[in-house]
Amino acid sequence: MANPVGVQKRNLTQQDFPCRAFFREDAAFVSAGFTEIVFINQAIGSDHNGLNFQSSGIHLTNDGGGDLFYSFDGVTVHGRLAAAGDNLNTENIRRSEYSIFLRSVGTAYRLEVW
Repeated sequence: MANPVGVQKRNLTQQDFPCRAFFREDAAFVSAGFTEIVFINQAIGSDHNGLNFQSSGIHLTNDGGGDLFYSFDGVTVHGRLAAAGDNLNTENIRRSEYSIFLRSVGTAYRLEVW
């Protein structure tokens, strides 16, 4: 797992907006092994823009026809999004991460992190 350069925790009482990272894989994402996607703060104008951050919520959506497997440690399969439209929303399980690992034989996906 990547070591964070800077940790930005979500504090809506002191920030105008939470940190956000957004990824979209429009072409078929193919990876036989888990590929790590590190969460990067993309809030323009923030002092932490471009730095890694710890998530308070993850929303992953399978947009393609292939299975999309995800892991939080790069070894264990924590879940599978089987069809287009299947999604993972960690707001319900309160999971906090610096990155997520994805594996697929070929699918498009959207990943939003805050």
